[in-house]
Amino acid sequence: MPRIIACLLALAFALPLGAAPVPKHLFPKDQPLYFPTQVGAEWVYDDDGSQYKFAVTKVEQKENTTLVTVGISFRDGTTQHSYTVEVSKSGIRETLNFNRKIEPPTPLLKLPCAKGDKWECPFSLNGEKRADYTFTAGGIEVIKVPAGTFQALRVDSVSTDVTGKETQTITTWYAPDVGPVRIAYRPGSSRDLVKFTPGKVAPAKK
Repeated sequence: MPRIIACLLALAFALPLGAAPVPKHLFPKDQPLYFPTQVGAEWVYDDDGSQYKFAVTKVEQKENTTLVTVGISFRDGTTQHSYTVEVSKSGIRETLNFNRKIEPPTPLLKLPCAKGDKWECPFSLNGEKRADYTFTAGGIEVIKVPAGTFQALRVDSVSTDVTGKETQTITTWYAPDVGPVRIAYRPGSSRDLVKFTPGKVAPAKK
């Protein structure tokens, strides 16, 4: 289950390598969004030779956040709800996982943050506690994947089950307006971004 949360989880396209350098310990006050907020945005990932495709299927404005729903696509052309996140300049919070309610929402990314910042939260599905998470911000790193080279914000998460036993460590690298470009599972495999297609920006209302 932690794997599902992270990869579904879980983020202007990648900043060019020639862009102004980002401080190593503090992130800019004017935070970009680390997840796309347009319907039709699509990711294709490679996971040890198997490919998975996800797409933004619905976007809703909710006060100071944007509620983004992501579906997973299958070869027969059908799409199933995968996860829903709240996206804002304060970060990313997951609220639904395969149509199951996450309460309280899981803060996959908190912004602004400094390298080494930590945050913790319980993880429950439909009211049933499944685990506890500890997240640690790791700073901005240059990540090369089949989709290209990105300056991405690293977040390490450690999950423990209800008995307190550590079950998995997941490292996710989020790129501005793209989302996760690489997800590494320990123990386990890694999931790399093969292709990202931005969604369509809705025309301004007259």
